[in-house]
Amino acid sequence: MGIRKIQGRRSPGVPLFPPPVVANRSPTPTDTNFDLGQIWVDTQTITVFILADISGGATWSQATTAGGSPIQTLTGDGGGGAVGPTGGNIDLAVGNDTGLQFVGVPGTSTMDLDPQLVSVQTTDATPTTLDTVAVVTNTVATAFWILSYKRDDSTEGGGGTVIASARRAGAGALLIGTPNVIFNEDSAGTPSVTAVVVGNNLLLQVTGEAAKTLDWDTTFVIVRRT
Repeated sequence: MGIRKIQGRRSPGVPLFPPPVVANRSPTPTDTNFDLGQIWVDTQTITVFILADISGGATWSQATTAGGSPIQTLTGDGGGGAVGPTGGNIDLAVGNDTGLQFVGVPGTSTMDLDPQLVSVQTTDATPTTLDTVAVVTNTVATAFWILSYKRDDSTEGGGGTVIASARRAGAGALLIGTPNVIFNEDSAGTPSVTAVVVGNNLLLQVTGEAAKTLDWDTTFVIVRRT
C-alpha cells in the first residue's frame, strides 16, 4: 500500500517520538502495530490521523484535513464580537420567535425553517390565550399569526390570520390600531379570534363554543423594531 516510515535523528539522551507513518490510504482498525500517539499521514486525501486507542482494535482520530484548520471563533452579524468555544464547543442558536432551528450532523450544521406550533384547547366561550409575544421597553413588535382549529369530532373547523402591532415606551405596552383579522369557520356557534395587549404582552386570543371541545394551533412570524 506504499507505507513507509520517515526516519528521524536521535540526539544523545533525548528520546525521539515514533516518526509518522506516510501512506496513500487512511488507517483502519486493523492497523494496530503502533504505539499510542502514532501519527499517520494519508497522502491521497491529505489527512493526518493520530492513534488514540488500541484496546479493541486501532482507533485513529482525524487530526486535520486538506486546506483546513480548527475553528477558533464565530462572529455573528448582529454584534457581540468573536465568540470562542466553551468546553471545546460553540453552540449555534436562534431567537425563540424566529421559527428557525439548527440541525447538526457530524461535519454539517443545517439551519431549517421549522415553524413553531403553539396549541391550546377550549371547551367553552371564554377568551383563551393561544400565544404570547413579549413587548420589551422601547420597541415595536408586530406579530403575524396563522391559525386553525378543529372540533374533536371533526364536524367543525376553521382558520385564518391575525396581524397586530404593539409598542412600549415605558411601563405598559399599547396596541397600535385595530388587529387585522381574517377568519373563516363553519361552526354552528360563533368562535372567534383577536389580538389584545395585557400588561407588557401582545396576546393572540381565541374564543371557542360552549360545551364543545375545539383544538387550536398557530404558527407565527414576529418582527421587532428596537
